[in-house]
Amino acid sequence: MTVITMLRIIFILVAVFIFSKSNGQGNYSLDLVKSDDYIILDSALNITGIDGLTFGVWVNLPKIPASDGNAYFIADMAVGSSNSNYSHRFTIGQHKNEFTFTGEGSKKIGWNTRTSSNGFEGKWTFLTCAVSTKTDSSYLYLNGKLKSKSAVSNPNSEKLDFHSYYESMILGARAFTKQWNQNFKLDQLSVWNYSMTEKEVHSLYNTCLSGFEKGLIAFWDFEEGTGSTSFDASKSYKAWLINSPSWSSDVTGHSCSSCLDSVVVFDTIPVYDTIAIFDTVRIFDSIKIITNDTISIFDTLVIYDSISVTDTLYINTTFTSINSIHHQFKVYFVADELIVDNGDYMKVNSASIEIININGQPVFQSDINLPIFRISKSQFGSKGTYIIRVLNDKNEILETRKIIFQ
Repeated sequence: MTVITMLRIIFILVAVFIFSKSNGQGNYSLDLVKSDDYIILDSALNITGIDGLTFGVWVNLPKIPASDGNAYFIADMAVGSSNSNYSHRFTIGQHKNEFTFTGEGSKKIGWNTRTSSNGFEGKWTFLTCAVSTKTDSSYLYLNGKLKSKSAVSNPNSEKLDFHSYYESMILGARAFTKQWNQNFKLDQLSVWNYSMTEKEVHSLYNTCLSGFEKGLIAFWDFEEGTGSTSFDASKSYKAWLINSPSWSSDVTGHSCSSCLDSVVVFDTIPVYDTIAIFDTVRIFDSIKIITNDTISIFDTLVIYDSISVTDTLYINTTFTSINSIHHQFKVYFVADELIVDNGDYMKVNSASIEIININGQPVFQSDINLPIFRISKSQFGSKGTYIIRVLNDKNEILETRKIIFQ
């Protein structure tokens, strides 16, 4: 197969994936209708040492009575391990007749940006918050227009981190404590690793995101419509719906001028060879593949003898039999060893990890009783495809990934 043919295939597939999205903001939103429901964002999110952040989210918020002095949380992200131990936190909230965007913490980075919420309650509003350590400014936008700007106090010239430990990035309540729950609808949440300009925020307001955008950390469109888990567009990060928030058909109705309704592909291209794709391929919509062969899709760690491999395979697992713990394993290759980082292993020490070859023969098996497993390359015997699996305390398979030695 020629390089031109391969590029032709990839171009057509990307065209189908991007342009088959509908011209709108989807069919579902999430309704945090109860006083105790909220959303936890994936602890795998880990971006450090950046100059800015931008949060964009569609919200439909109630009007807060003037007699209610509570500060309600739309989003709260604390970079730390507990409510009393964090280096800094970002909070988006609603207090009486104001939207608020604040920052604080031991890193001495602080800001307090506010704008009136009058006229924006009870209907869908695109709320965007941005902060920059380059300009030492924070910004609050409503429906793509700048409403408020304030100075950022940063005497030590610190950088920003976005690291969501478990239960430290919460939508609809305060991180860790789950206090001051806000009852509202939300949709189309995006997180960016830089501070957007006013022009970029206005463009974001009128754009249906594909997930390929430069600077995009994560994007949840909340289009599952059922269940207790939502995935971001890259399928890398989850959002756990706690105490059953409702899926709602009440959506923004905002038109996205950048999306086309459809694309027609006339060519049929037979593929006879194996195509190795070394970059991430993101698929956002359904695609029908007709083939005479079996196609298996895995998250894969590919290891080569002749190069230094720096990629890490993340395995995000939910242990429902262990108090619904959300846990992440990291698998990577160093020198002549495969490393399995079990993270906070004591929380899941009744579970186990196993690695088998393509014929189902065991290569490695152990209860999760150590923080790190070091598996010698020689233990695998030969090059080829291997499967790593996470099993719960009932020996049920929870997650399966592929490892390839080449």
